[in-house]
Amino acid sequence: PLSLASNLRLPARNDPDWPNVEIAGKGKLGNLDIDLDIRTPVRDLELDAAGTRLDLTLKGSANEMTARLGLPVTRAPEQSAVLSLSTNAQPGSVSRLEASLAVDKDLFSLSGTVRPGPTGRRIEGLMRAVGTDVLPYIGLMRGSESEVAFSGTSQIVMRQEGISFSNIDLGLGAGRLTGEGVMEFASKVSGTRNNLTANLLLDALDLDPFLPAFDPETGWSETPIGWQLLGASDANLQLRLTNAALLGVPVDALRTNIKLIEGVLEAPDITASILGGQFEFDAQAEGGELTPSFQFIGSFTDFDLDRLLTHAYARSTLRALVSGNFSFQGRGTSTRNIVASLSGAAQVEIQSGTFEAFNVVQLRNGLGVFKDRTQDELADAYFWKGRENFSRGLGLLALREGHLQTNALEILRQDDRLLAKMSGYIDFVEQRLEVQSLFFNSLGRKALSLDLTDALDAPRYAVTRVDAPSTQ
Repeated sequence: PLSLASNLRLPARNDPDWPNVEIAGKGKLGNLDIDLDIRTPVRDLELDAAGTRLDLTLKGSANEMTARLGLPVTRAPEQSAVLSLSTNAQPGSVSRLEASLAVDKDLFSLSGTVRPGPTGRRIEGLMRAVGTDVLPYIGLMRGSESEVAFSGTSQIVMRQEGISFSNIDLGLGAGRLTGEGVMEFASKVSGTRNNLTANLLLDALDLDPFLPAFDPETGWSETPIGWQLLGASDANLQLRLTNAALLGVPVDALRTNIKLIEGVLEAPDITASILGGQFEFDAQAEGGELTPSFQFIGSFTDFDLDRLLTHAYARSTLRALVSGNFSFQGRGTSTRNIVASLSGAAQVEIQSGTFEAFNVVQLRNGLGVFKDRTQDELADAYFWKGRENFSRGLGLLALREGHLQTNALEILRQDDRLLAKMSGYIDFVEQRLEVQSLFFNSLGRKALSLDLTDALDAPRYAVTRVDAPSTQ
């Protein structure tokens, strides 16, 4: 509800302020405070008459302000916002415009003009934005440790039909967004929705703050989610990423065309270069009024396993390239629900390379010498001091209820005898793993068992001898 009380001052001809008319008002828009001042030399209150000035201010809760502007409601109750608008009409039906929106410590401003146009008045100007965290404006709350500061500018033209953006240059953390686009407003007459068409380049962006994170104490968040951003507007986007990072892994390049209609996102034929590998896949996601869900289907070639393992654990156990195909999907109303629903499958083929953690014979012999010593002492003596060559590896993986499982991941020596056979699972829900690897000597006989258990980011290991021979 809107309420406004105002005072009108009409000076007489002998008044020094004649012919200026002054209006001063105060009121409420919901719980927002309104301050209004108008000063004009014409008595029919035409705001575009030369010499007319308007000043409007709205103050109040940040959540109510962002909700009325169609933005996600993600602010703390004590945070406030101020929207101010000032116009100063010039001769020739042109008005200078200054507008700003302050949300807590963030500031958005527009400096430009209001001009006549073929379908009504239009606003042209330079928009500036600077703030501590962009995530709340797209409906994400990640905490102060994941804030993504933003600062940048864009030229805009606002018409009755929509808004166009050009020369977008926005810093996002250490990254930068550039490009151009047009937002066409919804039409009740034609039944169309808001539609954004844009060509965007994201360079050097860290994607991790935009993703949910696992908390070692509380696990995945069970806070309800809706992915409302997907339902905010239809869209056709040409998107390119360069020099980005995902889970800390470098993403050299990614290119995709995104189509978004009524909360359903489709991105066919995505291409990406990650750790030397080439990925091609299709993506689909749903949100807005629909239950959040996603699906990825694709393949990859020449992915550098050495670089991935070195990134994850500081040292690599396998130096080889890997290719394969994959499909996985998830659905749920919270991050934990989605992770627990993950399902899919993958097939991988490891090219020839080296196993770097140890030499099978050396470590087996060392177990006899160190049988009364700790696993750490054994590791210090024999880990990363020997290697094994192999010709290839093959694996089938299944993803069920957030568990990545395999009973058929094998690495073969040059003569196609087994070097290692792995089985077990990785639990993405609780971020734990339980994997057993059997290692074979050059004659194809079982020699060692290596078990990895506990936390995924810091697994415990246990190495034991396997004395029962098994010829392959």
